[in-house]
Amino acid sequence: MGRLGYCARVDIADSRPRVAWLVGGHPYDAASLGRLLDSLDAEVSLITWPTAGEMFTPSGVIRLLQDFDVLALYDMPGIRFRPGESPEFVAPSDDIVAAWSALTNRGMPVLGLHHSIASWPTWPGFAEILKGRFHYAPARLRGVSYPDSGYAMNVKQRFDVAMPDHPVCVGLPTSFELTDETYQCPVFDAEVAVLIRTNAPRDDAHHTSAFAAVRRKSDPRWRHSPASDAVAWTHSYGASQVVYLQPGEGPESFDNHWYRMLVNNAVKWLAELQRRRQ
Repeated sequence: MGRLGYCARVDIADSRPRVAWLVGGHPYDAASLGRLLDSLDAEVSLITWPTAGEMFTPSGVIRLLQDFDVLALYDMPGIRFRPGESPEFVAPSDDIVAAWSALTNRGMPVLGLHHSIASWPTWPGFAEILKGRFHYAPARLRGVSYPDSGYAMNVKQRFDVAMPDHPVCVGLPTSFELTDETYQCPVFDAEVAVLIRTNAPRDDAHHTSAFAAVRRKSDPRWRHSPASDAVAWTHSYGASQVVYLQPGEGPESFDNHWYRMLVNNAVKWLAELQRRRQ
């Protein structure tokens, strides 16, 4: 597995999916993520911001399309956290927006995981790519004003497979348990094929304000409408197929057999779609 920047290791004889796995902008458990990536039947290059930014340039888009079958997002660009203060939001450059347009017009498959749904909060277009957004501060999306999103750590929950015959779900049991973080945020679930649903509480009584947490404060007045129970879905954006998996906080998921199967299935399916196009 390549883990030293943007350097894909391409073996012509290796038919495994080639995955560009982006990280940076949000802390993560590197050891357990490494174990997850090592468990995949794929050739993975771990690419960290700001090096990942080289992919979102005209020449970077060409290299990405040539060297990889799947773009996996476990990153969170566009937000700078300042301890005890409100986060700073950074708009994507024109090159980054143009690169995303080129990638999705060319059909680059995208796998979004966990906190990637909070990326580029000032750019409405990114929320359309993943069909939702986690807000670290109150914001507007599709003309609607939303409070900051909620989160709950270490929630033991049951995942119910909604589409057992879908390639992403093949081999999974009808339901399985997982302990992971839950989100309470806008999800456009009417516009996607929901693969898995959770039985975890979806109301604000069971979640904490993200905006208060990053400022190291509490906000007893915080309220949020109930969240969707969808935690895995797929849809098309432009010519690209997108899969989003909400769980993925750390070892509890990364070391879980069924979660590993879910990620591996998603990678293999997306890569197969891409190779059929070539």
